[in-house]
Amino acid sequence: MVENLDKLEAKLDKLADIKQMIPAMKKAMLVVQGAAKALAPTNKNSGGGALRGSIYTDVESTNSSITGICYTNLEYAPYVEFGTGPVGQAEHSGISPKVNVSYRQEGWIMPSTAMSESDAMAYGFTIIKGKDGEIIGYGTRGQRAQPFMYPALANNRKAVMKELSKAIQKIQKDISG
Repeated sequence: MVENLDKLEAKLDKLADIKQMIPAMKKAMLVVQGAAKALAPTNKNSGGGALRGSIYTDVESTNSSITGICYTNLEYAPYVEFGTGPVGQAEHSGISPKVNVSYRQEGWIMPSTAMSESDAMAYGFTIIKGKDGEIIGYGTRGQRAQPFMYPALANNRKAVMKELSKAIQKIQKDISG
């Protein structure tokens, strides 16, 4: 018969409870979120900040794993992160090396209703005018990548690991003590 088996089982149950890591993962994701918001570009002509304001965090857990997520739900965010067209293909340093991006090779035209003339000029788009001089669209060959999500994580890996390590050490200490 093994003495103190019930105490050992209680300690092992505590160690196996992954949910104890949730606060540390939330804190770690806030570090990544702050960095992503700081790196996200803004369109100063339109007040900016929509992209930054769309960066959220979440933590998901099961009985055996915990996942921290930093994300944006804006439809155009991937175009900012990875760039577009030939310009994006030529200028995409800083994006995740694990993402294989396919770039459209020809330019395209957006309708004049897509944005204001001042925004189009700020983006470096070509102003296309009709016979009467009215703006009918904006031409582009894409935009350079402006990574903000990947660098936010890559540049803060040590901070994330530090938060998680501190939590693991605390759990181990609680179990030992």
